[in-house]
Amino acid sequence: MTLWRYQTDANRAGEIEHRRLLAKAPVETWMPMVEKRMEDTKRIFRKLNLPINHLWDVAEIGADKCQRIMALVEEYGMKGYAIDISPDMLRLGAAIAQHRNWPDGRRLKMQPIDLMEYEPDVPFHLVICFATVHHFPDPRPVFAKVKKMLGPKGYFYFDREPMKSYLGLHEVKRIWGGIKYGREPETKYGILEDSFPLEEWIKAFDLFEDWDVSLSWPHTPYRLDMRKVKESRWLRSLARTTGGRLSGLLRKF
Repeated sequence: MTLWRYQTDANRAGEIEHRRLLAKAPVETWMPMVEKRMEDTKRIFRKLNLPINHLWDVAEIGADKCQRIMALVEEYGMKGYAIDISPDMLRLGAAIAQHRNWPDGRRLKMQPIDLMEYEPDVPFHLVICFATVHHFPDPRPVFAKVKKMLGPKGYFYFDREPMKSYLGLHEVKRIWGGIKYGREPETKYGILEDSFPLEEWIKAFDLFEDWDVSLSWPHTPYRLDMRKVKESRWLRSLARTTGGRLSGLLRKF
């Protein structure tokens, strides 16, 4: 039996330090990105067409500047929980909300804590996660933790996660993005920047009773249904070769 792998103390310390430095940037410099990601989040959930209402409790793990959870609170009027290991980024999120004269601040609770140590006061109807799972060495503990956080018939939506490939396209894209935008690599701070092979992702998805996950490629309209990939030898070979970006909705019965 393979043991699940967890972040080290050095990984967690790196996350906190790197985000402390990022949070020093003036609020105004973050606003174009924040507004774009808020609109992106609203668009995604309109397409998902979940039965979300103002009575739901919704959490975002790896909430960062809180733009995604703010978007859902703004769109649906529910109570939101922003969970992140970095107290500095959550404070930045609060400053961004204030900068926007955001009227829904009382509906959003900031919770600076390591995901693996988090014990929610309420079971969530929905948990969301963007570009966070790959900062762990294994997706399974993250998915298992989220499942524990959800109430019966709860949903987990995740997005912007890389799949490891033979061609290593995600690594090329990451390196090129760093050069293009002059970003320091997060690995410099001890932060994990991992990508998992197909088999590890499937094991994580199968922790849930039902899931609908797709693999896509940047700047193309093409998507692969990961259930079909799981069942087809040819599609598994294609996915292992090209990799891509994973996103999907998982359900707890």
